[in-house]
Amino acid sequence: MSEGIIEEDEGNLSFLSTCYQIAREDAKAAEPLEKAAEMSEDGENYARLGRIYSTMGQFEKAVDAFNMGLEKGDLDRPDQLYLSLARAYMELNRYDEGIEAARAARRDERSEDTADTWITVLGREKERYETLQRQRRDLAEYFR
Repeated sequence: MSEGIIEEDEGNLSFLSTCYQIAREDAKAAEPLEKAAEMSEDGENYARLGRIYSTMGQFEKAVDAFNMGLEKGDLDRPDQLYLSLARAYMELNRYDEGIEAARAARRDERSEDTADTWITVLGREKERYETLQRQRRDLAEYFR
């Protein structure tokens, strides 16, 4: 591609990204997939990109990619994307947004049970996180 022998189009960029993923080179897979996602008519490449970012622990970027995928639309399984989005939000301690994403996934009957589980997990994690934050504040006050 860099030498102009292979055309830099959506299909070739997506294929290159897939090859990097197979080689477990997720960081290298992200760049061509970003370009492919921008060229794409649908949100599928953004969904893939979000999963790559999640695998790399880059959850802010994952959330952005997932939301771009939803914005572009025409997804095979938006419910699956919403579940991935819920997990990314959980990793960022953004529990209310995660619950909202899981509820969106729940609209597809194929994901109802999984979405219900995520809603429960996110609710409990939110409680645990808020309790820890409160305890930290209390300890900071105590040791002043």
